[in-house]
Amino acid sequence: RAFVVIDARHGLKQNDIEFLNRLERCKTPFQVILTKCDLVKEDDLARRHTLVSDHLQGYSKALKTIRMLSAYTGAGLKDLAQDMY
Repeated sequence: RAFVVIDARHGLKQNDIEFLNRLERCKTPFQVILTKCDLVKEDDLARRHTLVSDHLQGYSKALKTIRMLSAYTGAGLKDLAQDMY
């Protein structure tokens, strides 16, 4: 499985979408990780999560669980570690 890191301050960008499309064409399972969540207001973060989640519905190889984390605060790191191992 590939882990695709997306900056939560910006959401999905065109180059991210192109990369997701490549993973899909190569039949590579992938999971999206929204990073820097501590730098985004809660309502904006919820909106970005929804937008990413909606976009992922079009991919058969996407894991539907989107991890949100902050390296600064450590939020979400334990869940991500469980996903990895």
